[in-house]
Amino acid sequence: MKSGFVIFVGKTNVGKTSLINCLLGEKIGIVSDKPQTTRFRTSFIESTEEYQIIYVDSPGVHNVKNLLHERLNKKIFDSLDSFEIIVHVVNPTTVFDDFDIEIQKKIFNKRPRYLVVNKIDLVDVSNLNFDKSITSFYDRFFYTSTRKFIGINDLKNAIISDLSDGPMWYPKDMRTDMSKEMLVSEIIREKVLNLVRQEVPHGVYVLIEKINEKQNLIYIEANIIVEKESHKPILIGHKGSMIKNIGIESRLEIEKIFGKKCVLKLFVSIEKNWRNKDSFLRRVGLW
Repeated sequence: MKSGFVIFVGKTNVGKTSLINCLLGEKIGIVSDKPQTTRFRTSFIESTEEYQIIYVDSPGVHNVKNLLHERLNKKIFDSLDSFEIIVHVVNPTTVFDDFDIEIQKKIFNKRPRYLVVNKIDLVDVSNLNFDKSITSFYDRFFYTSTRKFIGINDLKNAIISDLSDGPMWYPKDMRTDMSKEMLVSEIIREKVLNLVRQEVPHGVYVLIEKINEKQNLIYIEANIIVEKESHKPILIGHKGSMIKNIGIESRLEIEKIFGKKCVLKLFVSIEKNWRNKDSFLRRVGLW
């Protein structure tokens, strides 16, 4: 059988996670229209009788504004030699700025390299002109749209074609290398990202304090950590309306994924300026 690890790199908010979800045919990674959604390098696994593809989602490259950003940028390019295929995802409206050029420098000696121009439903493709020095840098070139499912099959077929024979790295029924705690944490954080339309989500971390799973029930206690005193009432909302909605949406998705009833208790606490605290970042696995 064929198998291999395929890493997706790119600027923040270019749609790497949505692209992986689309290739998998189901939503596993969390998505949002806000930058800085992905914070961990996470593997998502697709297994058939013919192949096993491990899609690796990486945090987006962005301007360094705090210690968390600095460390996320560093993690993106760690151990690139361990990947069979490098997929550089770009946004057609801001393509090949300084961030994309920096990514090219990091993957210069890695092959095969794919360029994926994602979100093409937002632009007129006929107006996109790429310098030959850019297109010649890559072994394969794709236009994709996850909303309209454009180019997804072509990308999938190319990945399968370029993989070599190899072992099955993970059990066939395994879908991600995320622990239960991380998966639940990311589900809750996604709901915060999508429901809270202010700057608050960028300074949110969800810490799972307790998770007990029984045959027909999963019990979870989660602490939503914010950076500022003023953020806490926003997360709670008027008479608890926001935290209630976050809980409802999170619980529904957790129940769908785990296939059992979920009891979810959410709390909000303050850890001032946590994105610049080395001790906190190490404690929660962000370093």
